[in-house]
Amino acid sequence: MAPLSTRSTAFWPGLTLAAFALELLLFSYLRNVAGPYVSPVLFLGASLLFTWAAYRALRAQPYDLADRPGQSLLGRWQWALAGVLLLAAFYPRLRDIINQYPVAVETSDVIPSIEIYLRRLQNGETVYTLIKDFGYDLSPTYLPMMWLPFLIPDSLNMDYRWLGFWVFAVGVALYARRLAATRPDLFEGSFKLLVPILVVLPLLAGDTHILGLSIESLVIGYYFILVAGIFSKSPVLRAIGLVLCLLSRFSLVFWAPFYLLLIYRHEGRKAALWVAALVLVGILGLYVIPFLSADWSSFLKGQGYYTAAALGEWESNLNEQGLPNQLYRGLGLAALYYHYLPGELLDRLNVLRLSHLLASVGSVAVVVLVYWLRRHRLRLDYRYLALLALKLNLTLFYAFIQVPYDNLLLLVIFLSAWVILCLRRPAETPAAN
Repeated sequence: MAPLSTRSTAFWPGLTLAAFALELLLFSYLRNVAGPYVSPVLFLGASLLFTWAAYRALRAQPYDLADRPGQSLLGRWQWALAGVLLLAAFYPRLRDIINQYPVAVETSDVIPSIEIYLRRLQNGETVYTLIKDFGYDLSPTYLPMMWLPFLIPDSLNMDYRWLGFWVFAVGVALYARRLAATRPDLFEGSFKLLVPILVVLPLLAGDTHILGLSIESLVIGYYFILVAGIFSKSPVLRAIGLVLCLLSRFSLVFWAPFYLLLIYRHEGRKAALWVAALVLVGILGLYVIPFLSADWSSFLKGQGYYTAAALGEWESNLNEQGLPNQLYRGLGLAALYYHYLPGELLDRLNVLRLSHLLASVGSVAVVVLVYWLRRHRLRLDYRYLALLALKLNLTLFYAFIQVPYDNLLLLVIFLSAWVILCLRRPAETPAAN
């Protein structure tokens, strides 16, 4: 029998893994298993339990993701190569999915919109003006890193959806590269390498529309690069991750200042200023100067369109029971606001918007408060804290989003892979007398 101290320290990592399994199942194979009002609460509860259990597991655990001196080039990249090869094995299935979903505005306006953005850029036109090509008016809402990188597959005459897969593969390689730094044994390394693959599998089976109709793999790849930056000393990699995420979906806009604060307190003013300066240059160079300056109101117009689009989903995109289809799929808390709150639809939507803002800001504020009050006895490495704070912030951000599309909430689960990467198996120590 394992010593008492070993069983005690194994409890929280075990609970973390159990919460991850529940989180993944409630998103995929058991989605909506408890109905449209209880299932979203269970999914949110699983994500919150995962974050809490991981916090307890990582407390007092030494930081173990730094590169080891003297590690060979093969040793640094062998797991990354294995990860990329695993993803390459999915190529035939991914090709079939792409062929299954031809690009058509009738099924999704995501890729047709990106094509218009690119054509406007290539023709020297103003990118952020009203799109009228689809038979309805569509305000451009995509930030540059949601469409600008597609210049690459466009120039190669390739289907745009392959770009997301490439970027995700880069993210998995960085994930596996950080795994290699821990010098895991074969069992631990194989298990952790397979964790992000486990999240991909439901997408290749039942949730093919996420890969066929969206570009979510691109955004997930961005966040993998961001988290790789958290565990790196490179200000360039850190800034690249922040710019990619802030200029795709700015879900982490409230978390980013806290991250810079952590760098400032634990690595010094110079490190924090370098990252902040590079991020500022990236945002100015990729968005503000070339695009936003052409129409300073375009950003606010895009945000206003999100509200109108959400109201349209609540009013028009109904299932067979006459209920909003996207709200009643077992993800996100919007269905509870739709069903239980009184008043007009717009009133209920606005209450949800306020809840969304409070949850997004509040999740970071609580972490900042706890960090500040316990800063001398937190017993948690600041890089682990940054990752857990990001997981918590995005969990609540997407739980309260007005239209809980499944492709958006997928990011919450993929972040769990990085947290699991940080966990170490407890060493067996003699029981106390």
